[in-house]
Amino acid sequence: MAKLSLMFEEKMVKVVPVGSRPVRIGRSPDNDLVVDNLAVSNDHARVYFDSGRLVVEDRGSLNGTFVNDLRVERATLHDGDSIWIGKHHIKVDATGDASARAAPGGSSERLFGPPFGISARAPTIRNAASPTAKPGQFAAHRLPHEGWQNLSVYR
Repeated sequence: MAKLSLMFEEKMVKVVPVGSRPVRIGRSPDNDLVVDNLAVSNDHARVYFDSGRLVVEDRGSLNGTFVNDLRVERATLHDGDSIWIGKHHIKVDATGDASARAAPGGSSERLFGPPFGISARAPTIRNAASPTAKPGQFAAHRLPHEGWQNLSVYR
């Protein structure tokens, strides 16, 4: 059975299994994973199975949900992925077996950094941020948990 491990500063806060009903994540105490941080919405995100795939879905939060440093509205999760919500992260164990978890950086793809050779901290990337980006343009976004920047293509 898949498991989610809520972490804060590399300390385990709580582990919950992902079963037939969605795992609710947020600041409100009635959530399955309660994240006590003002940057987190009361009903921030949920993780559930959809057609056999493990999925995370942002619930319209103000500060967003990030999977492996990319802001997402909805994304398929894989073993070893990290979900960032505020300053907390949630480790994804899609197999339910911690010993089978991929090593950090193992199977997850990143849009920036090695092996792609694109630096998220390059001045040309930082200066490309634009709230008026047109289709096909790149824009940079700050990630609240690390201060990195993230590239998006507007379509």
